[in-house]
Amino acid sequence: MKKYCGICKKKKLLNLFNSNKNTKDELQTECRECKKKRYINNRTIIPPVKNLINEMWRPMKNYQSKYSVSSFGRIKSMSRIENRKDGRKFNYSEKIIIATKNKKTGYLSFTVSYCGKRLYIHRLVAQNFILNKNNKPCVNHKNGVKTDNRIENLEWVTYSENMSSAYKIGLKIGKRAALWSYQ
Repeated sequence: MKKYCGICKKKKLLNLFNSNKNTKDELQTECRECKKKRYINNRTIIPPVKNLINEMWRPMKNYQSKYSVSSFGRIKSMSRIENRKDGRKFNYSEKIIIATKNKKTGYLSFTVSYCGKRLYIHRLVAQNFILNKNNKPCVNHKNGVKTDNRIENLEWVTYSENMSSAYKIGLKIGKRAALWSYQ
């Protein structure tokens, strides 16, 4: 009898699976080969990256071989082998990077490991998924939620359109609210 591996998407013989009584769903089971690939130094288990429904991944511009960005605003480190300065090889496994929230701006961001550069998630999603025909400089969150980085919620705008949207949504309040709301 064969069973379906949820990681490598292949049907394999039952004896190639670890006996796990806790998993009732066949899509969550994995074969021994896939489980071995998730081990680092025979101690730490890295969970596999699971795609959400209708989630698309694209390699990030300028960081193609290292990172990918999803249509839902998630960042993934790609599995790769890199040579270090001292000549040793280091094996990176595929994993989701947890974005941090900037206390001043409220936007989600992450730091590129090898150069220390901080990148905002909403700009990465827009650069990789949304066409910028008029070369507009700003990315606007349509619903005003700065942590909602889905492509349906982002759009390229000018600085003026960004301010107008902030007043319309209610993110900015002040004397100029009437001025911006009529433009």
